[in-house]
Amino acid sequence: TTTTSTTTTTTTRMPGPRGLEGHMVRDVVKRASLAHKQATLQAAAQQQQQQQQQQEDARATQAALIRNESKLASLASTAFASAQGILDTHAALTCWDDDET
Repeated sequence: TTTTSTTTTTTTRMPGPRGLEGHMVRDVVKRASLAHKQATLQAAAQQQQQQQQQQEDARATQAALIRNESKLASLASTAFASAQGILDTHAALTCWDDDET
């Protein structure tokens, strides 16, 4: 002999508050949800602004580095020309001294 047993479970949802109280509860939940969405959007906007500012700062830094590199190249060229002039003057003076003796 085989015995089979079946159990049925029923869950009922508790009804929320009704009338004015229910309306107030739903309003509070809706406001909290909207405040959360607004805070999330504000945080995303702030993060985007920070990223844009960092990119602008990086571009400004890169431009400054390029300007400095250009100035250094110009100074190096001037220093080389000055050194070449000194060497040429030294060579000329050395030749002139040799002519005297």
